[in-house]
Amino acid sequence: MSGGEITWIVIGAISAIIGVIWGIIRYILGRRLMRKEKEHEKLKVHFEDLKNEVINPIVSFANRLSGGYGCLGSSLSFGDIVQFDPLSSENLKDFEKSESFESFRVHFPSITSEWEHLKEEGIIHNSDRQCFMKEIADSIAECVSPLCLPFKNFATMGSIEASIRDDISECLWKYALYPLVKGFFSMDLNKLEIEAINRFWQLKYGNTTFALTTTSQEAEHLKRCFIQLVEASEYRRRGKELADNAERLLREFKEFGFKLSQCSKNIEDYGIGKEFKPCKSCPICQKF
Repeated sequence: MSGGEITWIVIGAISAIIGVIWGIIRYILGRRLMRKEKEHEKLKVHFEDLKNEVINPIVSFANRLSGGYGCLGSSLSFGDIVQFDPLSSENLKDFEKSESFESFRVHFPSITSEWEHLKEEGIIHNSDRQCFMKEIADSIAECVSPLCLPFKNFATMGSIEASIRDDISECLWKYALYPLVKGFFSMDLNKLEIEAINRFWQLKYGNTTFALTTTSQEAEHLKRCFIQLVEASEYRRRGKELADNAERLLREFKEFGFKLSQCSKNIEDYGIGKEFKPCKSCPICQKF
């Protein structure tokens, strides 16, 4: 066998080996690509679930949050997950213990921290407001007998005394003290009218009825109590602090909701696997 023939045999053998190696490489790369595609699809579904089960419900909450009369929160729905009222509800705690929220916490740690900080501030604020309203109610207590009714309970003629005081204190806050500290039109409580109605005496301002009392003397006493409370500088100062803090928190919740809505949009617009990657400590990514 000549040297040339040997050379061609060697070249042929090398080519065959290269072909085999290339086939193996193509097979490995193909399997890896298929695995990557499957992982990408799972990751896409995962982040879509996070968007629908965690991000969008919180955005909806932030956008629908009410700050009326210095109180944060109302009866709101986290989609079909929980009813959120008030900020410290057990349902919200269950929501945050879910696997989806734990996964959200891992993928978005800074956003989660911001949410928890805002939520805690809201809970503290509402607690402070409840304490403030209780102080107003306690100040009214001496003026209210068991048969002194807030107007809304007049039809049923029944309410425990503590509830009565709370109702009247809320009325005083909403219609007199809150508008005053916010610089809105405020009632001149000196113009409160006392008017007989059936067996009771009605304490009213225009079309707003504050309470029904059993005697005209009790109504006069209650009127003087209202005026003293609204004119007290300490109540005005604390009332303004609460009202201003509620507006600040409401604004921050709205800004947070906007930031989170941008995150939701990014999940739709950006390629999964680039900005949004699998994470080993995520309880859902671990199942991939």
